Amino acid sequence: MVKVILWAILIFIARAIDVALGTLRVRMVVNRKKYLAAIIGFFEVLIYILIVSKVLQDTSNILNVISYCAGFSCGTILGLDLEKRLSKGILKATIMVKDDSNSLLKLIEEEEFRATITKGEGTDTRIDIINVILELERKGELEDLVKDKDYNSLISFETIDGVKNGCFYSLKNKI
Repeated sequence: MVKVILWAILIFIARAIDVALGTLRVRMVVNRKKYLAAIIGFFEVLIYILIVSKVLQDTSNILNVISYCAGFSCGTILGLDLEKRLSKGILKATIMVKDDSNSLLKLIEEEEFRATITKGEGTDTRIDIINVILELERKGELEDLVKDKDYNSLISFETIDGVKNGCFYSLKNKI
């Protein structure tokens, strides 16, 4: 019985590591780090083959099957946590504003966000586009600032891989 439980624990841990590695591998692919992605992928598949073969040897062993499934779920959470810790935590916010963009820009700058504004033109409307570089921790603060004033605006966020030749207050040690 001890051997069965130890195998279940090993399957759970290995599957969690396998899925977490998969998440990191995808991030490396997105960041165009192909050699690192290939190395991570090698170990990801090695663990997968070894563990799935053990589970498939005896699918009537429900403890191994449950451990495999639970390892997948926990690996997803672990992978996302690791990815978040590895990210630089810098975002670019794009705010498209139809009304009163100058007062919104002033509010944004009063909260010590660094922002620029450009003019945009659709097929039948003109808008202003405010771009803001900010730390991930301040995302909610910027969203609330824009939402509270109801500027008839659209806000989107992108993860920034890095910033060069710039210094934005508290961002300078992350750049």
